[in-house]
Amino acid sequence: MLREEQVSREVDYIMQSDKIKVVSVGTTARLLADFLVLPRREYMQFACINFLVSNQVDAAYCLDQADGIADYILVDVEAKQDVKLMDIAVKHVSKSTLVSFKPNDASVEAADLLIRQHFHEDLTGRRILILGAGNISSKLALRFCERNAHVELHARNYSKVKMITDGLNAILPKYSGHRIEPIERVGRERGYYDGIVSFIAADQIADKQIAEMLHAGGIAVDGGINNFTPEFIEECQSQGITCNRLDVRLGFIYSLLSLGHDVHNFYTNVRGERYVDHNRLIAGGIIGRRGDVIVDRMVHPSQIIGIANGVGGVLSPCEYTNEEHGMLDELEEKLFGEQKHIHYK
Repeated sequence: MLREEQVSREVDYIMQSDKIKVVSVGTTARLLADFLVLPRREYMQFACINFLVSNQVDAAYCLDQADGIADYILVDVEAKQDVKLMDIAVKHVSKSTLVSFKPNDASVEAADLLIRQHFHEDLTGRRILILGAGNISSKLALRFCERNAHVELHARNYSKVKMITDGLNAILPKYSGHRIEPIERVGRERGYYDGIVSFIAADQIADKQIAEMLHAGGIAVDGGINNFTPEFIEECQSQGITCNRLDVRLGFIYSLLSLGHDVHNFYTNVRGERYVDHNRLIAGGIIGRRGDVIVDRMVHPSQIIGIANGVGGVLSPCEYTNEEHGMLDELEEKLFGEQKHIHYK
């Protein structure tokens, strides 16, 4: 099917939806074709169509067709190809709202969710082998280790793996039970793994010998596309281990959070500053001056948190002056009347 026909079919689909319409345009380090249509996605109030491009012409065409049809166009800002998508989008999109997004982070979230689901939210002591030392592999290694898994990282360039694990271990919490271990060679002498996760930009890297190091009941995840050899998959299947090609749809939800009602509500109704009489109210993380009053939300506050100490914290009630005690009493009455929810005393 021609590119134009594929794009037209997806745009026709999204036009029929009564949900918030989202179009994503991204790139990837490993395109199996010059242009790809990814699976449609629907979450909550959103309906999404998704394109992977590898050149400026395809990017411009998708953006032109989506402009004015989509409520939001998500533009990949990760530099995985020599295609500056956001620069192209700014020139071709005038009606829809442009939103930057990071597909790698969606992959991280999806892989994290999949592994957690498989082990019923308990990774403590699990041995996880991660193949690859790129952006996603490194982030996952940190995630899994923070979840108390024993993580080993392997890639073709051991010096790079060592450098990355040194950096990751340096930022792990002090009392983490494990450290990420760089390994130069994957061999049976290292023992068995509960999970193998691969994010390598090359074909058929994980072979039968690696599959034989998986425990029965373990999990294998190919996030790099075509990382597993047929023999790897066959060996896993013989052990009753399901091989997974990473489905990023659940992780993609995180890319939509900034478009949702809760985020809009936070910046519209929660975060802000205003005066009531001569008293400055702040909410939503704004660092106040000494004496500012911190409330839970700007519009229709229900709680006075306390008085700002001027450096991002809250004063202890014992530090209030008599004037401040009186001011809070008056402010409480003005804001809440009979329904008092104050918690500063």
